[in-house]
Amino acid sequence: MNTTWQVLGGFLVRDIAAFALFALEVYFIWRVVVPAAIRLAYRHSVSHHQFERFDGSEGAGSNDLQYLATTYDCRRNDLIVSVRAPDALYWGIGVYGGYLRVLEGGHHNNRSVNIDPEGYFHMRLTLAPNQEGDCLDCRESPQGLLIFRILCAREDIKLPQVRVVPQGQPLLDVALTP
Repeated sequence: MNTTWQVLGGFLVRDIAAFALFALEVYFIWRVVVPAAIRLAYRHSVSHHQFERFDGSEGAGSNDLQYLATTYDCRRNDLIVSVRAPDALYWGIGVYGGYLRVLEGGHHNNRSVNIDPEGYFHMRLTLAPNQEGDCLDCRESPQGLLIFRILCAREDIKLPQVRVVPQGQPLLDVALTP
């Protein structure tokens, strides 16, 4: 009887250890491998710090919905995105992390940004979102995808300009209007 419990106890310890290793493998794959694979896939199809227009042939967009996208990297510098605010029913700009989900604090739209007298908006992507002006917080994912989405545009949409600036540099020191 005593040896039966010893054998069962040995199996139980081995099973718990195997489950713990399995859980660790799943965690590693989900937190490291999946985001790296997604980042690698979109880095091969989207330019770095330069917006591209997607026409919908890949399954995104339509005649009424346009997507402009670029990859970003804010580990060492901030980025300033400048573009004339589109004349559209709705538009939004957001940062997406390794799982292609919008980051908390990483989205603005036509109702939440400041537009200058010339009709432009200037968005800062930063790891320190307490800067002046409109900011997208990318602390959760310093590298990722930046998507500018426009619904029912009444005019041709120009591609946004991206400027790399030192972290924390005041907007007054940056030539903003393209």
